[in-house]
Amino acid sequence: MVEGAYDIIRAVGSRLLTLSDKNKMIVRKSDFISDSTLAIKANKSAADINRDLVDKLRRGSKGTVYVIASDVALKDEEVLGIVINLNTRG
Repeated sequence: MVEGAYDIIRAVGSRLLTLSDKNKMIVRKSDFISDSTLAIKANKSAADINRDLVDKLRRGSKGTVYVIASDVALKDEEVLGIVINLNTRG
């Protein structure tokens, strides 16, 4: 989330994911796995991300990334509810 702009990207995990790269995390549309892969089979690529969000980041705004894991598919409203709840905790 960046200054009110957000996007939700859905992807899946795998027990083969090590996420051992200390410098980057990649969410992939494919099922390719490397040390930097956080999730695979995503529903969006970088080109699909909310352009307002991308523009704000390019201008230097700071953002927060939330990684929400669930064993059942969540609706966008449920994901947003979780994020709002996290932000209202003191």
